[in-house]
Parts: sequence; structure tokens; C-alpha cells
Amino acid sequence: MQEAAPAGVGAMAAVLGAEDQLVLDVCAEAAGSQVVVPANFNSPGQIVIGGDADAVDRALALLAEKGVRKAVKLAVSVPSHTPLMREAANRLAEAMAGLSWQAPQLPVVQNVDAKVHDGVDAIRTALVQQLYQPVHAARARC
Repeated sequence: MQEAAPAGVGAMAAVLGAEDQLVLDVCAEAAGSQVVVPANFNSPGQIVIGGDADAVDRALALLAEKGVRKAVKLAVSVPSHTPLMREAANRLAEAMAGLSWQAPQLPVVQNVDAKVHDGVDAIRTALVQQLYQPVHAARARC
């Protein structure tokens, strides 16, 4: 994953106390030609954004302008669950293609779609997707 987004290229930030739609709108406005998107919907009012470091900084500034009181840059450089991880996801898919899979003994809740999966193909697909798509822990409660 570090190869897909070398140190200094990506960033993530926790946004607390903001509505999902506000965060989505701010990310769209801040992105420009770069990437900044909601990456983790952890709980109501707690969203982690990620993407290109400059775009994340722009989003943080916009969030402050819009009255969001708590938005903290995280001490990570890999922008997990964002489109910047697509290359890493492709490499994971290639690595998993050579593995022998068995159906799970229990259903698996995947955070990428907050759904229960019991089929090998769906689980394998979701494992790859979660690298470059947002995860929804808030919706995936069992």
C-alpha cells in the first residue's frame, strides 16, 4: 500500500460532529484535480476523509470555514479506502487469485457495503474493494 501512495503523497483526517452530506460536499469542492473523499464512515458524526495530502488540507480549511469544530489530520500517509489505493487493490486481487478459498463457516459482514456475505466470490471482491472504496462501520453493526 505504501508503494501505491508514497509517504507525503496521501493523508487522512478525522472529522467529528459534521453531517455526512457536508463532508461529501466539502470533499467535492476541495478535490479540484486531486482526490479527497470520505474514507471511513465510523459512526454518526465521525467520518475519516482521505486522499492527496494537499486536497485533504484544503478540505480541512473548508470544514473549519463551515463551522466544523473538530477535524484532525491523522498520523498516517497511506490514504486507505480511497481511489489512490486502486493500484494496491489490483495487486491484492492478483495475489489472492492464486489462493485456494473455502466458504466461511459463519457469514462475514463486509464494511465496504455493510452487508453480510457467505459466498467466496463476494468476500474476495469486497476485500479488494475495501482498499479503494469507503468503508461503512456505522452501517455494518451486527
